[in-house]
Amino acid sequence: MISTILLVLFLGFYVLYSTSKKVTIDPHFRIENIIQQNTKTAKLIGLVFLLITLYLMIQILGVASGTLIFFIALMTIGSIIILLAPLKYITYKNLALFFVLSICIEFLLF
Repeated sequence: MISTILLVLFLGFYVLYSTSKKVTIDPHFRIENIIQQNTKTAKLIGLVFLLITLYLMIQILGVASGTLIFFIALMTIGSIIILLAPLKYITYKNLALFFVLSICIEFLLF
């Protein structure tokens, strides 16, 4: 469950990151072109994803620790996106591989 929540957090921050005018988009990714063309809707979707993530973290972990873990995860994932997105390391294949790996580790540990 935590892996899915972190994926939604990643998607929310990435959508908000992609709405920036300074971001150079890759023409191969159709989603990024749509995000750049519809910035108001994309910002709303990104904020909804972040709010859903915050709500789910609070429901699972409690108010104090859920909020703390949300902001820690937001800072960590945000830093990763800001560092790796300009280098074009964030692809759908890499994201899917990381998600499947984290789901497997989550099931093995819990």
